[in-house]
Parts: sequence; C-alpha cells; structure tokens
Amino acid sequence: MCGVQSNMKEKILFILVIVLFRFLLEYNSNINLGHIMPNILQKNESKNWEGSINVDDNELCDLGNYFLTNKKFITNISFDRPKFREDTIWITALRNQFYVLYFSGLIYTYNSFSYDVESYNLDKHKYLQLHSKIFFVAKWLIFLVSLIFGFKILRIHFSDNLSFLGTIILALYPSTFYVLSFNTFDSLGYSLSIIVLGLVFFGNKLVENKILYYSFLSIFTLFTCLAKLHLMILIIFCSFLILACTFFNRKKYKIKLTPQIVAITICFFVYSLCGYINYRNSGHFIISTQSGINFFHGHNPIAKGSWNGNIWAEYSSILNPILSSHISKLKSDEYTESNEYKKIAFEWIIENPMLEFKLILKKIGIFFFPHNFLSWDINIITLIMHLSFFVFLIISFKDVNKDIPFKIFVITPIISILLLNIIFFVEYRWRFYIDGFFVFSFIAILEKLANLNVTQKLES
Repeated sequence: MCGVQSNMKEKILFILVIVLFRFLLEYNSNINLGHIMPNILQKNESKNWEGSINVDDNELCDLGNYFLTNKKFITNISFDRPKFREDTIWITALRNQFYVLYFSGLIYTYNSFSYDVESYNLDKHKYLQLHSKIFFVAKWLIFLVSLIFGFKILRIHFSDNLSFLGTIILALYPSTFYVLSFNTFDSLGYSLSIIVLGLVFFGNKLVENKILYYSFLSIFTLFTCLAKLHLMILIIFCSFLILACTFFNRKKYKIKLTPQIVAITICFFVYSLCGYINYRNSGHFIISTQSGINFFHGHNPIAKGSWNGNIWAEYSSILNPILSSHISKLKSDEYTESNEYKKIAFEWIIENPMLEFKLILKKIGIFFFPHNFLSWDINIITLIMHLSFFVFLIISFKDVNKDIPFKIFVITPIISILLLNIIFFVEYRWRFYIDGFFVFSFIAILEKLANLNVTQKLES
C-alpha cells in the first residue's frame, strides 16, 4: 500500500515538474521551438509583455478607458466589417462587457483609484503590460488546477497508469503550446472547461468536502461565465443534457442533480446580468451584437468555413453589391446593424441550401482537421486524438447503456463547440476550449484495447 502511494506521489510530482518547466520556459525563453511553440514568448523583463496579447485586448483597453470617461460602453472601432455609419463614436454591445469593466477596474486601480483622461495614451502600454502579467500568472495557476482535476476525473474511470498518461498528454497537448502562450481570456478556456464540467458531472468525487466542493463549483462556474460567454452556453447545454439523462434514473447513474442546477442558475444569472447591462446601455436585452456579424461571416457567397480576416479587402466587389440595398440599416445603431447582417445571412442560406449544406460539411472537416491555432502543419498528436474521438463515438453508440455520464462528459462539449463553429465559422481558438476532452476519449480507447488484449490472453 505504501509503495502504491509512493508511486502515485512520484507521478503527481512529475506532472508538477512538467508544469513548472513550461512556466519557466515561457517566462524566460528566447528559444524558438519551431512547430512546438511559436517564438512569441520572450517574456523576460527585457521583452515587452504586450507581445503576448492580441488586438482584441488592445481594443478592450480603449473601451475600458471610454467607460471611465463617459460611464457608457462606447467605441470608435468598426470591428471586422465596413463602416457605413457617419458618427465617429457610438454605443456598443459588441464585446463582452465584463472584459470592458475589468479593464476599467485595472486602469482605475493602477492609478491608485484615480483617473486622468489625458495620461491614458501615455500609460496605455503600462496597463496592457499589467494585464498580460496578471493573466500570465492566472492561466498557469488555473492550468495546474485543471491538470489536478483532469487526473482525478481519469482516476475515477481508469487505472493509475492510464490516468497518469492522460494527464501528461493534457499537460503537453499541442494546442496548449499556442493558445496558452497568449496572456488573454482565450488562454483560460482549455483549463476552465475541464474544471467546471468535471465538477458539474462528477460532483464531490473530485472535491470530497461538501462546502469546499460547492464553493469550487460556484466560483469557477461564475468566473468561467464572466470570462468566456461561449463556455457559459457550453455549461448550460451540458448541464441540461446530464439533467435529462439522470432525472428519471438517478439511482442507476448515481448523479446528484444539485450541481447541474447550481451551474445552470449561475449561468442564467450571468446571462441576465449581461443582458441588463446592455439594456441599460443600449436599450436592448442582449448578450452581444457580435453574433450577427459573425453569422454573416460564416454564411455568404465567399464563406470558406473558417475565419478570414481579409474578407472585406479581398471580396469587396462581391460583398458590397449584396450589402448595398441594406445600407440604411447597416448605418443605424449596432443592434439594428447586427440583426441586418443576420437577415442577409439567412436570406443567402434559404436561397442556396446546397451551398450551405456543402459549407456545413466543410466546417466539420476543418474543425476536425489536425491543425492548431497559429500552426497550419498536420500535427500527429492532434490527429491521433481526433481519430480516437471518432472511435470512442462508435463504441459509445454500440454500447449505449454503459457509463453514460462519462460518455456525455466527453462527447457533449466537443459536439457543442462543433455546433458553435457550424453556426458561425471554424475558429481553432474555440476548439481549444474542448481539446482536453479528446484526450479523455483517447484514454478510454486505450483502456478498451488493454481489456481486449487481456480477454484474448485469457481465452487462449
């Protein structure tokens, strides 16, 4: 027994060493690791920390400044679309308003709870550097917690050795070397989905103390919803599905319904809060106006299935005639503009059902293609994980009544994010949120193969 415990401690220590190595590598390294890690991580003090954030954070910082100045969510940036409107600044609900409030708080706190409008442009780089450093620490702490939870989830279902292998793969998954290299909100998605959905699905098997468990569940669910609205939808979808599957047969699946109800309640609280903030700001109870623009981006004559940042520059001769009859509404307020983009996209779908069907198939293919964000080469590890998921899917349907909670835990997040990509367009940063669940399917397949091998030996 002591030997088993000692062996387990050694495995956990090894996982911690890997995380520490990656942490130090990212903080200090000027090494280009080629296809494994992009050369954007030079984060010692001689390097500008702003290099590890994206343009969205730069824009959000400006929105935070506008909020401090005007006490409203306003913008002067026409994000990824032509600017038809004539005003130079307008009410916006495009971005996650919690991000804007975060940057407002960061700017205000940095200035010792005071604010000088004129100094903003001079000090903006300092705010962005502070933001980058905050997220650098936060993402690695949350990543470490997610590996601990991932290991516990695996141990519930598999042997110690397979659980250890799965955790190593989670710690070294290819996409984590890319998206996790940025100090942004997206970098948290991979870790938060494992933590929150693990807590929702497997209850206090992960955290035995009841008070501590519900504290973890509430805090991480709330933080996840505030940080990534995509994941809020994912949590709601997964929670409702597990509720539906267990409500009429709770004894068989041995799942308490309380965690799902807590998670759903928190999600709807955040949804209502976000809607209320936008209602007070723009007069419309919505989460965001970005959905209309993104929906049009994914459904139009030149849509290719994935994100194209140069769509307006490359295809203006095709898109401008389509938009010309809608100019009056596209130059209106952001809410009307967003709805008009949705309307144009729906009209195209109705008029071109076969093209839309082909586009859906193309999006599915791109989603599962073994590329990673910022790396467009075929990654063999990503390929193996994706193939394992398809095998896991086939096995799950063949033996549909066995271990349903774990199957839902693995399949539902992947299908949910796939649907999100089909509705809009394929974005590998979104797939990154559920990349860890491919690992769970891979370990399940390894266990099946191990059991099959044992069975064959016994029969022989």
